[in-house]
Amino acid sequence: MAALVKVDCAAKETGLNRFTLYKMAANNQIPCYRLGRAIRFDTDELRRWMKKEPEVENATLNKDKHER
Repeated sequence: MAALVKVDCAAKETGLNRFTLYKMAANNQIPCYRLGRAIRFDTDELRRWMKKEPEVENATLNKDKHER
């Protein structure tokens, strides 16, 4: 397991906004850990998950192109 990160770091890693990550976590659509009321994400698990979710990977790739 890699380091557990907060939602801001997970948003940068995935290219998704914080609200989307919170919603997906609440619906068990994204790998996350709940520590009390806090939600944390494992960066290695997020990378593996993004490879399995083509629409997320494409959104992230398109975002990277626009930022350059």
